[in-house]
Amino acid sequence: MSIFATLGAYAGLLLLVLMAVTPFVADREL
Repeated sequence: MSIFATLGAYAGLLLLVLMAVTPFVADREL
């Protein structure tokens, strides 16, 4: 059970990082 909780936490952090970095990458690409 703790393994799934840890994976969920990492998934949430990755989503937050992607959402935070995407705008900068899009501006650089354009």
